[in-house]
Formats: sequence, structure tokens, C-alpha cells
Amino acid sequence: MNFVVGYASQIGGCKKKPNTSIAVGELQLSGWKGATNNWKHWQCISKGQTTKFAAQYNMINISSLLGYYSLRDVDKARVHLLLDMPQPFIYPNWTGATANTTTSIPTPQPQTVYQQYQPGNAQQANPAPAQHATSAEELKDLGNLRFKNEEYDSAIDMYTQAIALKANPVFYTNRAAAYMALKRFELALDDCQSAAQLQSLAPTSKTLGRLAKCHLALGDPNAAKEAAQAALECDPSWATKASAELMQQHLAESQHACEKKSWEEAKSSLHKAAALCEGSCPAQWCVWEVEIEMARSNWNEAATVAKNAVQLHPSSANVQAVYAQVELLTNCLWACMLSLRIALRNDPYHERARELLPRMEGIIQAKQAGDRHFATGQSVDASAEYTKALDLLGCKEEEGYGGPLRLALLTTRSATYTQMLRLAMCCLAQGDAEGALKHVHAALVLDPLDSALLNTKSAAERMQDNIRLSRKAWANKEWSVAKDTLAWAAAGCAGNRPLQWWYWKVEAEMATGSWDDAVDTAQKAVGLHPTSSSAFAILGLTLMLSDKLAVCPQPLQSALRLDPNDSLAVSTSRRAQDIERVNEEGNRAFRWGRYSEAVDKYTETLNIIGNDGQEGGGGYLRAASLANRAAAFLQMEKHTQALVDVLASLELRPRSITELRTHGRIRMAQGYYDEAIAIYSRAREAALLISQSKDYYGILNVPNGSTELEIRKAYRRCSLHYHPDKGGNPEHFKLVSEAYTKLSESW
Repeated sequence: MNFVVGYASQIGGCKKKPNTSIAVGELQLSGWKGATNNWKHWQCISKGQTTKFAAQYNMINISSLLGYYSLRDVDKARVHLLLDMPQPFIYPNWTGATANTTTSIPTPQPQTVYQQYQPGNAQQANPAPAQHATSAEELKDLGNLRFKNEEYDSAIDMYTQAIALKANPVFYTNRAAAYMALKRFELALDDCQSAAQLQSLAPTSKTLGRLAKCHLALGDPNAAKEAAQAALECDPSWATKASAELMQQHLAESQHACEKKSWEEAKSSLHKAAALCEGSCPAQWCVWEVEIEMARSNWNEAATVAKNAVQLHPSSANVQAVYAQVELLTNCLWACMLSLRIALRNDPYHERARELLPRMEGIIQAKQAGDRHFATGQSVDASAEYTKALDLLGCKEEEGYGGPLRLALLTTRSATYTQMLRLAMCCLAQGDAEGALKHVHAALVLDPLDSALLNTKSAAERMQDNIRLSRKAWANKEWSVAKDTLAWAAAGCAGNRPLQWWYWKVEAEMATGSWDDAVDTAQKAVGLHPTSSSAFAILGLTLMLSDKLAVCPQPLQSALRLDPNDSLAVSTSRRAQDIERVNEEGNRAFRWGRYSEAVDKYTETLNIIGNDGQEGGGGYLRAASLANRAAAFLQMEKHTQALVDVLASLELRPRSITELRTHGRIRMAQGYYDEAIAIYSRAREAALLISQSKDYYGILNVPNGSTELEIRKAYRRCSLHYHPDKGGNPEHFKLVSEAYTKLSESW
């Protein structure tokens, strides 16, 4: 006996091309197992080698099975699972090729069963043996009884056993009805297609009607409409076509609303179409709904719909890709990466997934880099990375304008904006105008009209201009201009100024001859920067040039302890030692009356001190050495040389009593008594001023060189103690206020 094993093709929407005919020699059927209702694959052996056949719209003539298997064995066999193909069926009593002939697999034209059907062309299938037909009919009747009692699973078992005995289209349609009752429309669709294939010349209205209902339940209105039209030609009472047309109308309305960006209308129409589906909605419908929810910025609903779609269609790359898109926009970046990998595993060439992958990777990299920069305080770099991530994300309406991810990036970048503003203000308070402008310019990219940023920018630019003018004046040896512009720049600093500024101020005060102020400034610099060798070195230089050789070695030694290679400390220390040694030799020669030798030593001392304008022409130290040499010239009765030296000394230290007294003696020796009297009067006034000078540090009870903070605290403490409203001394309170004002003006 010969058999035909075939596969019922899917009707409507099938995209696989029919296979060409394949010649097969002697065929042995292998891999047979117990009967089941879901045959999908089979395998044949041709001359000892395994050959796989994928049949669509094809029937395979298998001959010469008698001799290998009995009829009962074949009927109960199940084809071994190899390829994912539709439900097979068996034609018994096929008369065709023999065991030793070559059988070909015909390839019919790709026509639907509706096009093949013409009224009046009904042809019955080949009858089965009586014993099998009787048994199959009994099983069918038993299945019908179970169906009426709503025992659908049991009915399916009966129909399956009947189908195993006889491939009757009625059995398939009955089993399809049971599947439809259980809402298992995919299996019902397979059975309807198998029945339609068996009735290829004259499919019944029941088969076509149920086929249309399955397509409609699965959301395929085009196939449903085609099947319903064929059913109406057989039986005008079928009304599934109207439902299919209504579904098509709702889908068209939804797509039109999406084009108009009327998202609420699009969602409503899509739900109306979905209401006509009794089974699970197609994957594409789920994708459409997710896209609509994203456009509506309804992210919770979009995530829920996408998650349900993944559960319904786990092998759909399109569903996985849109789920990944939702996860990306909701800031679930690592979950997005996982979903994209699943989508690309299902379909390596999926367009949406391939487009989304580099975009997602770029956003993750930029965001992580921004987080790292933000954590380390690099606000400018952090803002640049967050801006890069935002550019990659975009702001499309179809994606809900970037969703929660864009909001998170904007919030984080806003934090960097606040941080940049604060950093700019801190830099400005510490005299770092360049750093302040760097942070301000980066923040202005985010908010160009922010008043705080604009004010900070203006203050930083003024500070930068004043510093530039001060250094330019210093280069031109315009010492007073350099000092004033530096003071204007310092007025914009609310905090601790840079050490370099203290250094510049000390230099400016030395160059202008403000030696007391220079010493005070250097002492403040040491108090604010106690670990800086440069601060101690500049203090030592200032003390030396202020003619305080006895105390200048101490800060110089501190500078060398902090940095043994500090060039200023090393040179100043050697210089101070040489000056002190040579000057002492000159003083010793003067005391012993060796005035010529004393003049030579004082001249050597003056050469070591130098006459550099940046050092105030040598300062008080040079003035003292000039006065000493003038006294030596006076003893040698070299009045002209003595007068030159004493006048040069008075230029450096105008109110020095020693220099004024020497000047008066010289003018007396030259016979200019009136002038000598005037000079002595000036010396007396200078002595009186010195006796009346006030110790402002002592009034506030703080040591010399105290910092601004220490002076401010002392002023508050003394104000509370001596304030008249608190019962204090009004006169002493005035002294406290005067002391605070004078000391505050020193910077």
C-alpha cells in the first residue's frame, strides 16, 4: 500500500516560497514515534544518507512502505522533529510509484484555496478502509459528545485519535472548534488550514468561516476578510467579513491618527481593533501600542504593554527592540542592553535594534563619563559629557521628548551648572579669575541669561583686567600704578588671596618704599601660608631690606627647612650674612678711628645691598649704610661726599632721626647754620611723632602680623568690652575703632 505524507500550508500571510520538486529514490521512514496531534517534522533516508525536506504546498509520495512498516505501524507513527513546518496529514491508498521507481515532489502554483475553488467542483477525498473509517467516526462522535459537554480538552484528544486513523477535514474543523473554545487560536488556525488543504477543490463554508474567525482573533484582518469572502460565496450567512472590515477600518484610523500625531485618537482606534481579537494581539499591534504610549509620555503604561508583549511574543525581534527602546528612555540602561542583545539574537539584521544599539552604547558611555567627572569635581568635563548624551538621546515627540532619561540627564547637568556657578564664585573669591571664567563660560552654555553667572563673569573679567594692568605697570617700573591696580583686583576677593598676590603686593610696597606695610603684608602671607617656603623667603628679604638684620635669619631658616632649594631663601640668606659681616667690619674700623677703612667697608656693604628699584633702591638697609659712610666722610672732613650720602639716605628714609642729625652736622660744618637749624627742627618733630605713635596691634591685644581674621575677632571682642552702651570707656572704644580701621586699610 502506498501513502502520501503532506503538509497543509498556512493560508493568508505565508511568506515562505514553495520548494522545488525533489527526486527521491528508495525511501525509508526513520525516527517514528508515538502518535500525536502536532506533527511538524519528518526525515527520510535515501541510500543510507539523511535528507531533510521542507514542504510548503507540497505532497510527498512515499512508496514501498509495505515491507518496512505495516499500515497500522504507519498510522500510529509520528514524524521525527527536524524542521519547523505546519501540521502534516496522510493520504491512505495512494496509487503511484513503486518501491524501485523515483518519486518526485510536485510543486503546485502558489494559489490560495479560495482561488482554487469553483462552485460545482466538489470532489470527495479517497475513502479509507472500512474498519478505520468506522473507528475514526466513532472517535469523532465521542469527541462531539465531549464538545457538547464543554469537555474541550477531552474532545481534542478524541479528534486527534480520529485524525491519526483518518485524515478527514471534518475531524480537523471539529478539533479547530475545540481549540477556538479554549482560545488557542494558533492551533485552531493550523487545523483550519489543514482542513482547507484537504478540501482544496471545494472547501466548506464551515472551514472557511472558522478560518476567518481564527485570522480575525489573531489580528490579521486582511486574511480574515479573504477567508470570509470565500465563506460568503459558499454560505451568505457568514458575517465575519464585516468584523474584518471593521478591524481594517480601526487600524487605518489608528495609523492616520499617528500620522497626525493625535496619540489619544490613535490609541482609541487601536484598542477598538484589538477588541475584535479574541486571541492575543499580533506582535506588530503591540509595537504600535507601545509607540503610542511613548509618544504620550505615559511611561508606566508603555513599560507594562512592552513587558506583556515580550511575554506573548518572546521570539519577536521587533517586540524586543521596542521594549529595549522603552527601557532606554526610562533610564533602565543595562536592561535595555540585555533586550537589544535578545532582539539581535532573534534577528541579527533587525533595523530598529541595529539603529538603537550604537545610540544606547554612546549614551551609556557619555553618562558614565559625566558621572565620573562630576564625582571628582570636574564640572566642566561632566557638563560636556552630559550634553553629549543628551545630543545622542534627542528630543523627538515620538519618543516622549526623551522620557525620564532626558529628565535625569538634564537634572544631573543642572547639578553640574550649580556646581560650576559655585566653583566660579569660589575661584573668584580666591583670586583665580581664569578659573572662574572657565566655569562661568561652561555654565553659560546651559543658561546664557542667568544673572548670577553674568555678574560673576563681569567681576572675574574686571579682576583679570586689573591683574593684567598691574603686571604691565610692574614691567614698566610704574610701581605706584602696579600697587593700586593690584589693590583693585584684591577688592574682588572675598577669601584667601593667592600667595602670588601677596608676593606681588610685598614687591609693590618695597618698590614704593612702604617698608612697614611690606613687613606687615609679608607677615600676613606667612600666617595664611605657613607651609610655603616662598612666604618665609619674602618675609626674610623684607626684614633684611628694612634694616632688621637681627631677625631676618629666622624666617629664612624656616624657608630653607621647608624647601632647601628655594632660590630666594638661599640667595637672601647668603646676602644677609655677607652684609652683616662686612658692615660689622666697617663699624669696628669706625670705632677705632680708621675712617678710610670704614668707608671702604661701607662701600662694599652698599655694593652687596645694591640699588635695585624692585627692592626700593635698597630700602632702609641701604639708607643706614649710606648714613654710616656719610658719618665716616664727615670725620674725614669730606663734607661734599658726606652730604651726597646723607641726602641719598634721606631719600630712602626721610624721617630717620640719625640721618637728619648727620645732615645737620654736615651743614653746620659747611657754615650753613640756618639750614642746620631747620634740619634739627625736622629731627625734633620726627622724634615727637615717634614718641606719639600708636601701637595698633597692642590696642587690639594681638601680635604684630596677625591675619585679618584674627584682627576681626579681636575687634569684636574689644568692641563688646569697651562699647559705651555696655558700660565701657568711650575714649578707649575710639582707639579700638581707629586701630581696626588702620589695620584694615593695610591690605
